[in-house]
Amino acid sequence: MPTFLPASRRVRFSRRARLPHGAPSPWRAEDFRVLFSASVLSTLGTNVSYLAVPMVAVLALDAGPGRVGLLASLSTAAFLLIGLPAGAWVDRMRHRTVLIVADLLRAALLAWIPVAWWLGVLTFGGLCVVVFLSGVATVLFDVASQSVLPRLVEPAVLIPANSALVSLTAAGNVAGRGAGGALVQLLGAPLAVVCAAAGHLGSGLRLLRMARDDAHGAAPEPVATPPEAAETPDGTGLAAPGTAAGTAPEAPASHAGTGPERPAPPTGTAPEAPASHTGTDPKRSASPTGTAPEAPASPTGAAPGRLSGRAPGLRAQIAEGLRHVLGHAELRALALTGAVGNLGTVMVNTMLPVVFPRELGLSAGALGLFWAAGGIGLFLGARCARPLADRFGHGRGLVVVDLCLSPAGLLVPLMDRGAWLWAAGAGWVAFAMRTGAANVLGVSLRQRLTPGDLLGRMNATFRFLLTGSMAVAGALAGAIGAHCSPRTALWAGGALLGLSFLPVLFSPLRRRRELPTGEAPCGSAAPAPRENDAPKK
Repeated sequence: MPTFLPASRRVRFSRRARLPHGAPSPWRAEDFRVLFSASVLSTLGTNVSYLAVPMVAVLALDAGPGRVGLLASLSTAAFLLIGLPAGAWVDRMRHRTVLIVADLLRAALLAWIPVAWWLGVLTFGGLCVVVFLSGVATVLFDVASQSVLPRLVEPAVLIPANSALVSLTAAGNVAGRGAGGALVQLLGAPLAVVCAAAGHLGSGLRLLRMARDDAHGAAPEPVATPPEAAETPDGTGLAAPGTAAGTAPEAPASHAGTGPERPAPPTGTAPEAPASHTGTDPKRSASPTGTAPEAPASPTGAAPGRLSGRAPGLRAQIAEGLRHVLGHAELRALALTGAVGNLGTVMVNTMLPVVFPRELGLSAGALGLFWAAGGIGLFLGARCARPLADRFGHGRGLVVVDLCLSPAGLLVPLMDRGAWLWAAGAGWVAFAMRTGAANVLGVSLRQRLTPGDLLGRMNATFRFLLTGSMAVAGALAGAIGAHCSPRTALWAGGALLGLSFLPVLFSPLRRRRELPTGEAPCGSAAPAPRENDAPKK
């Protein structure tokens, strides 16, 4: 459908956030408001189930540390099994449809738990199946939600948009997990899951109001870095995800048809004619440096740099995403730091539903408050992300917050009744602040470093590494807790939290002051800041 892409881009641009006098805001974009309000409901449902489902296993099914660890592992195992192909699948589908179906599926699965409990047929095996299938839906939802965001807002407001969503996640941690603890105490764990199902159902219905203009295979506008900006401020070159070999950056436009098939027009608007296979289409022009800029994906879904009109195979698409993330020093450092942090976080969280009621003699409400305190830290960190970027620079700010706050995670395993519980809570809040700031800065950076038609695969690769580590962590914590003790598993998780800053500390991120800049579609990107200037948001 060669005429669909330009039309969809015109509709999509009209719904983007545009304010006069150079003051864009994500809140002016109707579709962003729809995504945000749906995320409110989905986040509440996710956080209620985060506490309620393990408590169902512990209180209703008398599960021990090993079984609780198995549940935690199954909840994220889907990211290891389908995380990478999910990115290629999402790149081929309409993101709106993926989001709606994933939310409705999670609602139906969670609703089965209280029904099965009421009928007296709830078993641990059935709970495992529900948790795993919910994880599959979460894979698709998370990849699609991060891939759709750059299509809804201007590049200049990616940081405020990501900050709003991370702040929402933090608020959901506070309200959802606190409410989850209260609901478990008031209604019992199985009935508390009903509220989680209702949240996902409401989110899916709300997403029906998102515009139907997100075509699969369409190139998102904000993130492609043009060839003249392909060299990063720290001297590391961008990976070349669109090439067949994945090694060369952007090749000069060739008159023999060997360059990228779809060079974008200088204005950044959608092309009105099919790409020329000779490289001599008079309607298209090369960049000022003579290199071919990033181009929108063709209606067939082919990536830039491919000489064939056929869409690449699934393995080739997955390989492009892996090369893009692992072949770029900054993205690789972000992935490693996030994976280590998630490994430690999930090891701690897996054991808390066992430690609180059985070792400390505390209620589910107390556990909900502990997790809610972490949500406050996440919120504060997200709100501090932009000031940190303004003060230290984008990459340097991320390194500073990691270096200063990650070691506080070593306080968490010290938890006990009395003052030590407060000390553990303070360490948990501090590490959550680090996570909130790092999420905003890191997600914004990787979105700007990624060409449009690789967004789904990039996000899937990150999700595979970050959430895959969570699956490993759940199984590891369960094994350590069962064969040693829950407290030993807490110490292992705390040690990983304290050391999670190392990958970014020894990466080029410590020299980056600003986001990659360059020519964005419709001329929406701000001019590149002068050297040594802090980024202007």
